[in-house]
Amino acid sequence: MIKNRQSIDISEYKTWRSFRAPKYPYLTEAMVIDRLLSYSEPLKEAYQVFHDITNAFREKDADLFFDIIRSMSDKINPEFRHAIQNLENHEVGIRNGLIYPYSNGKIEAKNTHIKTLKRVSYGFRSYDNMRTRIFLTNGLIKIK
Repeated sequence: MIKNRQSIDISEYKTWRSFRAPKYPYLTEAMVIDRLLSYSEPLKEAYQVFHDITNAFREKDADLFFDIIRSMSDKINPEFRHAIQNLENHEVGIRNGLIYPYSNGKIEAKNTHIKTLKRVSYGFRSYDNMRTRIFLTNGLIKIK
């Protein structure tokens, strides 16, 4: 149910191992989701809020993102509401992340690679060999 609503398949019928229905053995993804959401009104509300929030995040619309959070219904599970409302505590950072195209994700990935290599590289004889390996794995130098 976390899958993006735009990519839910509405045409391919198939059997579902964890969702057997003797009357209707073949269902689409949309039919399974609709049936599951029909069991609980709070789940249906939470599903709608979750997807509205993720769509606003994907579209980088900070105002809509926080408007949805502030206008959540009382029907929603209190734990879910509390978890989502905690995002308001970090509103400035989230707004900046949605507005500006900058990210430190690539730097963090490089640091993770280096730390992992450092952790498993106790067999290197020298620092120069380990440094060369880091440069090779990150494509910073090439072998002639």
